[in-house]
Amino acid sequence: MSFRKHESGASKRRALKIRNEYEAKIPKLSNFFRPIENPTFEQKMKKTVGEIDTNTDKNILTELKINKDASLEPEMNETVGEIDINTDKKILMELEINNDPALWPSMSETVREKCIQLGPAFFQNKNNGFSASLRDYKNQKRYFSCNFFIRTLVNGEKHERLWLMYSESTGNVFCFVCMLFNSNSSMNPFVKNGFSNWKKGDERISGHENSSVHQVCTMKWLHRLNNKTNINKQLTKQLEVEENYWIDILKRVVEAIRFLSTRGLAFRGSHEVIGVTDNGNYLGILELIAKFDPVLKAHIENYGNKGRGSVSYISKTICEELIGIMSLKVFDHIVDEIIKSKYFGIVVDSTPDLAHIDQLSIIIRYCLNGMVHERFLGFVSFHSHTGEALATTVLEFLKRSGIDIANCRAQTYDNAANMSGRYHGLQAQIKDLNDLAFYVPCVAHSLNLVGDCSAKECLEAINFFSILQKLYAFFAASTHRWDVLLRNSKKSSKTLKSLSSTRWSCRNDAIEALAGNYDVIYNTLSDISKDMNENADTRHDANSIKKKLIKLEIAFMTIFWKRVLGRFNATSVYLQRIEIDMVTGNSMLQSLITFVDELRNDFDAIEDEAKILSISVNKEWSNGGKNKRKIIKKYSDGTTGHESLKGRDTFRVNTFFVIIDKLQTELKKRSSAYDNITNLFGFLTRLDVIDDNLLKKSVNNLVKVYSRDLEESLYDELKQFIGMVKVKEDNKLIKNPINMLQMIVEGNLSGVFPHIYVAFRIFLSIPVTNCESERSFSALTIIKNKYRCMMGESRLTSLSILSIECELTMNISFENIIRQFAQEKSRKKFFKHNII
Repeated sequence: MSFRKHESGASKRRALKIRNEYEAKIPKLSNFFRPIENPTFEQKMKKTVGEIDTNTDKNILTELKINKDASLEPEMNETVGEIDINTDKKILMELEINNDPALWPSMSETVREKCIQLGPAFFQNKNNGFSASLRDYKNQKRYFSCNFFIRTLVNGEKHERLWLMYSESTGNVFCFVCMLFNSNSSMNPFVKNGFSNWKKGDERISGHENSSVHQVCTMKWLHRLNNKTNINKQLTKQLEVEENYWIDILKRVVEAIRFLSTRGLAFRGSHEVIGVTDNGNYLGILELIAKFDPVLKAHIENYGNKGRGSVSYISKTICEELIGIMSLKVFDHIVDEIIKSKYFGIVVDSTPDLAHIDQLSIIIRYCLNGMVHERFLGFVSFHSHTGEALATTVLEFLKRSGIDIANCRAQTYDNAANMSGRYHGLQAQIKDLNDLAFYVPCVAHSLNLVGDCSAKECLEAINFFSILQKLYAFFAASTHRWDVLLRNSKKSSKTLKSLSSTRWSCRNDAIEALAGNYDVIYNTLSDISKDMNENADTRHDANSIKKKLIKLEIAFMTIFWKRVLGRFNATSVYLQRIEIDMVTGNSMLQSLITFVDELRNDFDAIEDEAKILSISVNKEWSNGGKNKRKIIKKYSDGTTGHESLKGRDTFRVNTFFVIIDKLQTELKKRSSAYDNITNLFGFLTRLDVIDDNLLKKSVNNLVKVYSRDLEESLYDELKQFIGMVKVKEDNKLIKNPINMLQMIVEGNLSGVFPHIYVAFRIFLSIPVTNCESERSFSALTIIKNKYRCMMGESRLTSLSILSIECELTMNISFENIIRQFAQEKSRKKFFKHNII
C-alpha cells in the first residue's frame, strides 16, 4: 500500500509566500516591451516574422540611406525593431531557472522564454541518478528508469522523449511543453505535482504524450522555436550588415593610420573637432577622403562631433587602439619569422631621446627563405648603463617576445665598454648564457674609430680639421656670407658641411666640398676681407682663414684626406648593406690596409696634385728655407752626427708617415676582431678553389664549434654540392653565400643538404654592422620630436614599428583584425532598431 505524505497548511502558506516574493522581484514584461495591438505573443511573433524582409544580401550602399537626413544604420522591420534586444537579453541573462522542474517559479512570459532558451535537455537530469524516485508497492520497490526517456514504436523504432523531465527533489516526472503552455494544469499530473506511479509508468506516460492537450502544447512549443529561429536569422543578418558597414569605415581609418605611421607623421592636433584646421593630420586625412568618398562623408555628417558617448569609430580612442593592434600584428609577424628561421643575431644600441630617457633599440638579424632580414623589434627604456643591467633588459624583452636566446649565434654592438666589455659587458653577460653567441664589433663603427684616432695623431691633422670646421662656421653664421658663397660656386658643386665626431661621411663631404671649390672659397674669403661694408671682426676672420688656405700643407691635407676618407666612406656605405656577410666585411678591411700601405708611396703624387689645386696655393712648404730641425742619427744607422730636415721632409716624416702608420695600426687592430669568424666560415666563400684537405680541416673546425647544430656529414654534403653547382652553372661555382643559400631554397634542396643549409643560415645571421639601430634612432627623432616628447613608451614603440618596418606595414593585410574589430564593436553599438 502506498502512503502519501501531505504538507501542512502552514508549510504550504510559507512556500506560497516565498514564491510570491520571488515573482514580485521579477520585472514585468511591459517594462521592456512597448504595448502592441495584438494581445498574445504568438500573434505578435507571427505578424513580425511575416513582415521581416529577408532580402538583406544587397550591397551595403543600397541597404543604407546615405544622405544627410537619413540614418546610416540598416533598416529593419519597425514592429520587430520595437523590441529592445539589449535590455531583454540582460533580463534573460539575469533570470535564473532551476534545472529541477518542481522548483520552477510561477509561469510568466519571461520564465517561459528563459525555459525555451535553455531547452528541455537542461531539465531532464538524466545522469544524476533516480534515488529520490523510490516508491513502495506492497512488498516491492520501484524506481524511475532511463527507459522512460525512450519511446518504442510498434515497428521497433525508438525515439527520445524530449518533453519528459525528472525532478531530483520530488522524484517525480513532468512534461516540459505542458508546463509551459497548458493553461488548465490542475487536472494534469505531469504539470501540477508531477507523475510518480511507476507501476503504470509506460501506460500513463504513453497516454499523456498521445493526448490532444500534450500535442497542442508541443505544436505551440515548436511554433515558438520556429519563429525564434527566423528572428535569430534576421538578427544575424542585421549584425552582418552592421558589421560590413563598420568594416568599410574601419578600412578607411586603417589606411589613414597606415599612411601617417609609415611616414612618421603626427596624428593629433590642438583640437579633436572635425571641420577645424588644427585638428591634426589624422582627422584632416579623413576629411580629405570624405570629399571623394560618399560613405565616409555621410558617416562624418551623421556621427562627427557628437561628443562623448556617441559611437563614431573615428575618435582618438579608436585610433590609438588600432595603432596598437596594427603594430602588434607587424611585431607578431616578425617574431613568427624569427622563430621559423631559428638562428638569429642580435643588434643593440642606445641613445637618449628628447625627453632625456635612454632608449635601447633592439634589432634581430635572421635568414628566411634564402633572404637576410634585419628587423626592428622595439625601443626599451632603461635606467642603468652597466653591462649587467643592459643584459637583464635585453633578455627580459626577448623572453616576453617568445624568442629563445639559446638560438642566438651572434651579437653586434658598438665598441662602448658597457657593451663590448670582455668580462662585464653586455656581450659577456649574454655569452655566459649562450657560448655560441659570438660578439662581433660593428665594422662601420670600427672604421669611424680608425679615422678618429688617425685624425688626432698629429698636430697638423688636428689643425686641418679645425680649419675645415671654422670655414663652415664662418659662412654658416651669416646668411649674407652663405649667399655670396653660393653665387660664386658652381651650381653642381657640393656645399660646405659641418664636421661630426660619429658620422665620418660628413667629413668626407666637407673635404670634397673644399677640394671642389678651393678657388671659389679662397676668392670669396678675399672679397669679404676687403669689403668695407663688413665689420672688422668679419674681415679679420676671413683674412685669417684665407692665409691658411694658401699654405701648401693645407692643400696637401685636402687631397690626402679626400683620398683616404673617400675610400673609407665608400667602404662604410658598402658594408651597411644588409646582405653583406662577415667574411666580405673583413676582406674589405684588409683591402683598406693594402690601400693605405700603397698610399705611403704616393707622397709626390699628392704633392703635385695639391700644387695645382688652386692658383692661390703656395708652391713651397711653409718652413722650406729653415733648416733648424735636426735629427740625431743612431749608431744603428751607420753614421753619427746631425742631419737637418727641410720643410717638405719634416711634413712627410712628422705628419704624412705618422698618419699612415696610425691608419695601418688601427685597421689591423680592428680587423683582428673578426679573424675568428672569418677563419670558421671563410672556406664557404672559397669552395671553388679550396682543396680537399683544407676543406676537411675547415669542416671539422666548424663542426667542433657548432656541435649542437652541425655534424661531420657536412663534408660529404659539400663535396656533392660543389659537384652539383659546377654541373648546373657550367663549371662555374657561385661564390656569394646568399646566392648559394637561395639555390638551396629555390631548388628545395634543404633535405638533400641539411647541414649546408644550417651552416649558411648561421653564417648569414651574423650581423656586420649595427647601422639598423642607428637608422632606428633617426626614426626616433622624427616620431618623438620636440612637439611630442611626452609620448608614452607603448605608443612610441607601436609607431616606431609601423614606421621603421614600413615595408611590412604596407604589405601586411589588416583585413582579419579589421573584421574582428568590427565584429566586437558592432555588438557594442546601440541600434535604433533592435530585435529580440
